[in-house]
Amino acid sequence: MEQADYIARTSLNASDRFLKATQEAFRKIATMPGIGSPRDFNNPALQGLRVFFVPRFSKIGIYSLTTETTTEIVRVLHGARDIASIFAPKSEEETQADE
Repeated sequence: MEQADYIARTSLNASDRFLKATQEAFRKIATMPGIGSPRDFNNPALQGLRVFFVPRFSKIGIYSLTTETTTEIVRVLHGARDIASIFAPKSEEETQADE
């Protein structure tokens, strides 16, 4: 995970704590799929997106989508990132380039 690598540059202990906290958050999301705050980025593909912040690392958000049968972790992002741009709908050209 990029965030853990970044944290490890200054503190291996903090990086380990971050990884443990993130794993705990993933488990919580898996057992309580509706946890977190709803987010709307005007992207139909992300309807129902929620964010749950990593305990003790409150600037790191875990963005997830839940259906009746699955919960998908979409991204794990630091709050300083341009999150609206990251989750903005892709243009037709970008969609074709991904295929």
